[in-house]
Amino acid sequence: MFWVALSTLLMVMTGQGDDTYVFRAFLDHLRDSVEERVTDPARRARALEVVDDTSRKFQTHREKVNQVGICFERADRRYQVSPADYERCLKGADQLWDRAAEALIVAERQLHQNLTESERRAIQTDAQSEAP
Repeated sequence: MFWVALSTLLMVMTGQGDDTYVFRAFLDHLRDSVEERVTDPARRARALEVVDDTSRKFQTHREKVNQVGICFERADRRYQVSPADYERCLKGADQLWDRAAEALIVAERQLHQNLTESERRAIQTDAQSEAP
């Protein structure tokens, strides 16, 4: 399920799509499906915490990505921008994307640990029916 999120991350890395809307909608639908499909209260609470933690991490990630964009915008306004100026803006961006991808992989594992196979299949079916 989080592979949908990973593909969204790849879209933003390649400039192909609006990750914010797609990813937040994915997490909202995932949360609703977990609430509906996971029958054990303790496992449901743990699964929802995974979804909520992923949402928080995504928000933090977007804030950091936005800072790169703001840096580019400031540099562009000077009209005498150099490649070094852009490189300063991108400092640490590689690690930012690596951490985001790793967080999604870990979240998927944690989510699966708190779902039965039938719950996972039902949630996956829900996610596929919600896909654009």
